Amino acid sequence: LRTMYNAQSTLTQQVSNELESHFGNKVYQTIVPRNVRLAEAPSYGKPVIATAYGGPADFVSAETAFPLEYTLREISQTIGPYKKGALWADPSERSLRSLMRLVTSQPEAARRVGGAGRDGVRKRYSAEAIGGMLAQRLGVIART
Repeated sequence: LRTMYNAQSTLTQQVSNELESHFGNKVYQTIVPRNVRLAEAPSYGKPVIATAYGGPADFVSAETAFPLEYTLREISQTIGPYKKGALWADPSERSLRSLMRLVTSQPEAARRVGGAGRDGVRKRYSAEAIGGMLAQRLGVIART
């Protein structure tokens, strides 16, 4: 699992390439960026407006956040960990404006959804849950 990933860092890219070359398909495709504020917001009960695509899909649902509409677009050139030809979720500005109005005009709904996000993060990312996921992955690796 690549963590603290900084796409602008040559060292990060070199280490990532070495991991992929040495471990192949045993390297998780998920990349945890150096800036994880978006992922931390739900743990504090803050309402999140984000696309439910890629990394945010782990914690963005209609119950736990305010999913932002998007259009999938092909990336025209490799940028950091994002390879040419991969898909990118291009967020809808109209949807963003609408959700921002909703969150500010209905603070109780924002608190409710933020609280559900907090509860989901605590359940999915507790020490017990992470330990279970790691044990499962190690079992798969041991069998290969």
